[in-house]
Amino acid sequence: MRANNKFIYEKHSVLSATTHPDIKRNFVATERTGMMVSQVTDELLYKGLVEAYELEELDE
Repeated sequence: MRANNKFIYEKHSVLSATTHPDIKRNFVATERTGMMVSQVTDELLYKGLVEAYELEELDE
C-alpha cells in the first residue's frame, strides 16, 4: 500500500511449519500427476502395504 510517497506496511499472519520429507514427496507427486494430495497418499499407502505383504495386490 502506498500513501503520500511513503510505503505503509500491513501486518499479515504468517504460518510457518516444518514438513516431513515423506509429506514433501506427496506434494511433489500431487503437482506432477495432478491428483489430489489424499489420492497420492492413498496410492503410496497402498503400495507400501503391498510391498510389506500386508495386502494382496489388486488386479486392474
